[in-house]
Amino acid sequence: MKALLKQHQKALRWGLLALLALWCLWYARPVDIYFLLGNVSPDWTQASVIELGAFNGSHSWQLYPETPQEAAELTADVLAELEDLRFHRSPLEPLLRVLPPMGRGPIRGEEGKKEYNIYLHFYSLQSEGDWDTPLALQVFVGQWSYGPYLNLPLYVSHGREESRELAAFLVESPFAEDSKS
Repeated sequence: MKALLKQHQKALRWGLLALLALWCLWYARPVDIYFLLGNVSPDWTQASVIELGAFNGSHSWQLYPETPQEAAELTADVLAELEDLRFHRSPLEPLLRVLPPMGRGPIRGEEGKKEYNIYLHFYSLQSEGDWDTPLALQVFVGQWSYGPYLNLPLYVSHGREESRELAAFLVESPFAEDSKS
């Protein structure tokens, strides 16, 4: 057995390396919002949008529906807005899930453009009064992340532009409540 392993050691290494490369490519493939939700249909959505870097103080908007009908409408609208986006997960995500959350480096905004911090939380009703959070999503100055601690990175093509469009959509929603801080 040892002689066989020694004889095919190089081929075994290349085979394992090829399997690892294939797995990384498969894991980083583009997925949609429904995949991130785990194919769960959320019943309720809450959102917060914070405009960063405003000279006269920052603006923030809260989207908290009050009735189940409003929640269903907001959830459908937000999912429709996110439907065309394709998210790429990091191949290191399984490792990041077991490590403690780490901080990000400095993020700089683009000169002359509005930047936003967006929090989206999707909830589904499991049983009477028992809610589950299938997805929490954050966009901070064009950097997308998700997960229980919002520490799992997502790559979105044209992430800054997409985040600005999402922020504009949420701010213009009839459910948005403006709170100047």
